Amino acid sequence: MLQTNYAWKPGSRFKIAPDVAGHELEACADEQGYINPQLVVDHARDEHSPIHTLFEWDDSIAANEHRKATARCIAGCLVTVVRRIESEPVFVEADIERLPAQIVTRAFVHVDTEMGSGYRSIRAALSNDTERTYLLEQAKNDMKTFEAKYAILDELAQVIKAMKEF
Repeated sequence: MLQTNYAWKPGSRFKIAPDVAGHELEACADEQGYINPQLVVDHARDEHSPIHTLFEWDDSIAANEHRKATARCIAGCLVTVVRRIESEPVFVEADIERLPAQIVTRAFVHVDTEMGSGYRSIRAALSNDTERTYLLEQAKNDMKTFEAKYAILDELAQVIKAMKEF
């Protein structure tokens, strides 16, 4: 017999028990069993809903928070495209032949170190040892998250094994 409980991901700042939040989200499902943000907001609008206090209901504050979320989204969605041009020398710390002809990566990454917290250009972050180490730790955490999310899929067993070996 399996028992399933909810838990907040590390770093989450919600002030209610995760099982309460999980059951409330389950209650928001539509006829087909799907949950979407609008259904959750509509459910939480009721002042007696346990998740009501997790939302900002003052529209002027909520609007500014939405703008900040949009700014985070902009920074998180921009990518840089670096193309290898065969006629010009390229200096990298990897075997140039193994690199793809085009590399697409995030233009800005979030860093949180003793030097500061916020978005930095990927080039600036990678050229700073502290921030590079921070990004590597974040990548390792992302691998753990990926493993936890997809460990049930046999098709990804080799990928997960390679990540663990790293």
